[in-house]
Amino acid sequence: MKNKIAISFLLLSTLIIITQLISESNQALSFTSGPPAGRAGDPAGGNITCRNCHAGPEAVNVPNLITSNIPASGYIPGTTYTITATASGENRVKFGFQISPQNENGDFLGMLSNTSMDTQLNGETFGYINHTLAGTAGMNGSKTWTFNWTAPPGGAGPVTFYGAFNVTNNNNANTGDDIFVSRLTVNENISTSVNSVTAEALGVNLFPNPATEVINLEYTVQNAASVNIQLITLHGKSTQLFLSENHKTGKFTLPIMVDGLKTGIYFVKITVGNNTTTERFVIL
Repeated sequence: MKNKIAISFLLLSTLIIITQLISESNQALSFTSGPPAGRAGDPAGGNITCRNCHAGPEAVNVPNLITSNIPASGYIPGTTYTITATASGENRVKFGFQISPQNENGDFLGMLSNTSMDTQLNGETFGYINHTLAGTAGMNGSKTWTFNWTAPPGGAGPVTFYGAFNVTNNNNANTGDDIFVSRLTVNENISTSVNSVTAEALGVNLFPNPATEVINLEYTVQNAASVNIQLITLHGKSTQLFLSENHKTGKFTLPIMVDGLKTGIYFVKITVGNNTTTERFVIL
């Protein structure tokens, strides 16, 4: 009887260990397709990195893993730039990353966009960008990703690109990987001053207001210029960039879907060229 109990206990213990190993392996494999949001060592994510899931020593801070074509004079509001991220490791063939542009308070700034199948947007407001399954394979011990970032409207100030990188040993587990963090901070080009004007000056009209599903934004472009339309919460936190593109002269209407937003008071900031105005609306 005692032997049967001992054998049963041994089998149960073995089953538990196998289950744990499978779980850890599946977790490691699932992150091959991209990590959860908030792993970039960023303020919004609580300064968590890939090391939160990959066992090992603390992440190592390495400069210049994130670069851009933003000039030294700073970004111009509404302009789209190319951001480049690079990870490397001797004899390594598999890599991962996550980057998020924020200020020191953890507010997401600007708009991220993919330029290849190697990257994907992440997070409720797409404030993060990271690798895809197709974007993990490196060559000659290195991997480079590129993506676009559209600068926020004027007045946002300095933006820091927080990034975490995983240089893996490709053992299909969460052990033995090297984790690095890096940051790139860019300033706003203050020479491109933005003037606050009235809604009437830009022909701005919001309807219906209050809204439940969709609100229409009318605005006028008197001279060809860049147009940025951004949602701002009641507490002043920028949460979404609805539009950022160059417009020819004319009157335009932009339908904005709001059925996915919580009820409450919001603001829309409209910037046309160097002129900007902010309008209040309510979601029921």
